[in-house]
Amino acid sequence: MKKELRILIYIALVVIAAAILVFLYIQNSKKGQNNPNDGINDTNYCNVDSDCVAASCCHSTSCVNVNAKPRCDGVFCTLECRAESLDCGQGSCKCVNRECKAVIK
Repeated sequence: MKKELRILIYIALVVIAAAILVFLYIQNSKKGQNNPNDGINDTNYCNVDSDCVAASCCHSTSCVNVNAKPRCDGVFCTLECRAESLDCGQGSCKCVNRECKAVIK
């Protein structure tokens, strides 16, 4: 009985250690996606254009990562097409050198 209990405890410790290692690996790989010295942060980091969205709810002139998009529930915008904004198809959000950028036409 004692031998079986020791084996179960050993297996449980191995599983816990493996889970901790996997967690640390995932956290470390997320940090490694962008270099803090390259001017790109989590709010504007991207790999493809679809990673980027408008940075503000109304008349946006910049873009951010989709995970940092603003909450626009209940926000009402004017229907004007402001110059040099993403309004009315004047521009779009693009991933340029791993950074979300507003490209205005």
